[in-house]
Amino acid sequence: MLVAAHHNTGKDPSANGLLTRQGVTASNTRNFLHWDVWSGELYDTLEHIAPNSEQASGWSGIYDNPETRHTIGNFTLIPKIQNINLGTKPWETKKLFFAALSSSDKATRERLLDEAVHSKGLTISIERLEELKAETASNLLEGLDDVGDWDKNFVDKRSKRLCELAWDTITPWLN
Repeated sequence: MLVAAHHNTGKDPSANGLLTRQGVTASNTRNFLHWDVWSGELYDTLEHIAPNSEQASGWSGIYDNPETRHTIGNFTLIPKIQNINLGTKPWETKKLFFAALSSSDKATRERLLDEAVHSKGLTISIERLEELKAETASNLLEGLDDVGDWDKNFVDKRSKRLCELAWDTITPWLN
């Protein structure tokens, strides 16, 4: 569903952190419906953005309803090693990490990753940090760093939008 929802989308200029297909030109970097995406490691595991742990602090309203943290709006796809590194980190740390991983500018990516490690307490080996600095930008994470507060209200809005986008992609296959 996440891959179908993100297929040929871009950042919605009228809604921070949400996606749209309106006015977006299809490109290879946003074509997620092909074998390389399914078989590659770039989108290997499902990340709970608000952690799948009720002990996590912050995340306003997310834990009021136990199901909220398991909705599509609270998920993204990332490589397994990155998922392990994020764990139960606070939103500000994850936000910075997502900004780094979605940046296609090498200098920006390096600066943001160094900041995440040195000032936000993200634990990554030196070797893995260097690998992350050289990786391809993850377009599934683009725009997530524009979100101020990752709270129940935003997760609900994002869930609705992602389901609408996935539906628009999948329904033509059913006819």
